[in-house]
Amino acid sequence: MKKIIAVILLFSSAVFAQRENAGQSIELPDFVITGTQSVVIPEMEKKKPPVLSIMSDDFFRPVFSSEQINLNTSSNPVRREVDLFESAVSNAGLLILGAGLFTLPTGDFYFNQGFNNALIRSHVWGSKIIDYEEYSGDNESGISGSADFFLSSKSNFLPGMKISVNGNYSRDSYYFFASDTPWLKRETELTTAGFELSSRHDNSLKYGIIGKGDFFNIKNNIFKENKYNGKAFLNMYFSKFGVGADINILNQKLFKSTGSSSYTFYDTDAYFLFDASNSFLIKFGINYSKLDTISKISPQVNAAVKLEKNLSFFGEYKPYSEFMTAQDLLRENRYLSENGAENILIRNKNVSKFIIKYEHERFLGIDLGISFSTIDNLPFFSDDISRGKFEINLADDVKDFKAFLKLDFHGGPLGDFYGNVSYNYLKDSDGMEIPYNSPFHISALYGFDLSSGINLSARLNYFSSSYSDYKNEKNIPSYIDLSFYLKYNLFGGLIITGAIENILNKDNFIYKGYKEKPFDIIGGIEYRW
Repeated sequence: MKKIIAVILLFSSAVFAQRENAGQSIELPDFVITGTQSVVIPEMEKKKPPVLSIMSDDFFRPVFSSEQINLNTSSNPVRREVDLFESAVSNAGLLILGAGLFTLPTGDFYFNQGFNNALIRSHVWGSKIIDYEEYSGDNESGISGSADFFLSSKSNFLPGMKISVNGNYSRDSYYFFASDTPWLKRETELTTAGFELSSRHDNSLKYGIIGKGDFFNIKNNIFKENKYNGKAFLNMYFSKFGVGADINILNQKLFKSTGSSSYTFYDTDAYFLFDASNSFLIKFGINYSKLDTISKISPQVNAAVKLEKNLSFFGEYKPYSEFMTAQDLLRENRYLSENGAENILIRNKNVSKFIIKYEHERFLGIDLGISFSTIDNLPFFSDDISRGKFEINLADDVKDFKAFLKLDFHGGPLGDFYGNVSYNYLKDSDGMEIPYNSPFHISALYGFDLSSGINLSARLNYFSSSYSDYKNEKNIPSYIDLSFYLKYNLFGGLIITGAIENILNKDNFIYKGYKEKPFDIIGGIEYRW
């Protein structure tokens, strides 16, 4: 029987692939652990809903980590990032290859090597989506690497220090296929380099400095952005209180056909933390931000309460400023005109968040949360000037209300389930909905590991309909992506993979006119060693 299944899956792998690029997966972990292998969750690397149209990770994450307080929680109450490949030390390498109806080809190669006090990681990838509409194809590739070095916690010199260096190069190519010039091609390149010196092993003293440089370029066009980012933090904890501060400095240099410009953004936090008991903690802080001559000082308050053994409450009042550069904006909407991409300073005022979390060990997590805020300088996209080429517009006094329910069942006898249902009310002072904001969003993933070496999973991603214009006259239909995935451990480290994506063959759009990939049967192989 096992040989028959193997023959069928090998035949299927000639037309299957492992990876896709449609939809939003921000709510789901990259990997779901199922014994010694994993269910790979397709990544959403390219096309995303616009800025603040759905909840960010920061909404789900309390400001306190389990290292700071004794509450029964983790640093992220909604989900834990689980990277099976990095956690499975027995695997030094991973090769993923595939081909499909519209994904032809795709591939990833990972190689990790650990030493006594060091870890080296590398990743090479590439994929090509062929045309499903005229000029809709795209391709991307890249390479990344990092090296981490650790000093012993018993060392006489900087005990527990972590020293890291990393670098990345990536490129992509695609067309404005929903515009009046569908043959117009955009090619981008991004090179990054960074380092980190930090010590986090001692709960009473944590400190570090982080540096990073991003060099972004649109080829065949005079558009370059260089970003230089420096961060430093210091946290000291005593028996009943703690103090800390961090500073973030970001310098942006733009080079465009109209000339060059430079901007520097400062963002600093300082706080005092009081641990009243093992079940209550409160934190008072202040935030200072500045961009050129625009500065803002905001008070902040955070609290965590352990209600019962497995039940915790988190609340915060945390106004803040967000500096989005040209690269950030183009990442949100790849079809944005570079002429309008420069930078935006978003003011998030009166931000109040509340989360109730129930967690049973590491197997069950239920989270319920709400958030209120008012936003000035909120960017949204429109193609009123030129069809299919988006410009940036700004809205002030935007009322933002978010609510979510998150379910996390991990490692149970019936498999793994991750689900999120969220609602996002985002309207301006005139009651107009912000374009491309889907009020309702559902993400769900279920994975089950059969004893015969077969692993099955299903994923659902749903966004309710939204408007594509500020007057709320043009509608974008709802987005539904239901997909199924399969893995079969043939022998040793060789795994056959298969998938059926967008099984409903729904015409999905994130931005007006730009149709996402249709129904696809994909598959491939994985080999681990």
